[in-house]
Amino acid sequence: MNIVFPLSIIAILLITVTPRFTGMEQIRVVNLIPFIGMYKLMTNYVDIMVPIKNILFNIILFMPFDFGLFWKYHAKLSIYQVTIIGFVFSLLIEFIQYVFPAGRSSDIDDVILNTVGTLVGCLFWNQMYKLFPKILKTSNAKTTMQNNFQ
Repeated sequence: MNIVFPLSIIAILLITVTPRFTGMEQIRVVNLIPFIGMYKLMTNYVDIMVPIKNILFNIILFMPFDFGLFWKYHAKLSIYQVTIIGFVFSLLIEFIQYVFPAGRSSDIDDVILNTVGTLVGCLFWNQMYKLFPKILKTSNAKTTMQNNFQ
């Protein structure tokens, strides 16, 4: 299971940083106003599934990241710390997308949604631990996880 964390980082980077060849590779698009990108998606598409898929994808994208992070460092990191790590990682991705445009846009909404995904993944991890406590090898992890949710 130690492979989940590095694989999630590789997958996130492949999905978010690899160039898109759209003819707009050198144009930098930045949105620093929270929720305006989501609002535009919701109001500009005829098919409501397009913005819903985008929002859900950004949330789901980071769930394996924190699951892997918790799995690897379960006795050392709190939910707050993992959420901050997810936030910083998402911010770094958006910065890379701005510095190296490659058909990508930088959007604060992505940072918000990725951070929500990190938190949701933490909550999911906690439920998994409650259902399958024998998966973890150290008794220290149980105390850490229980303290995080009290």
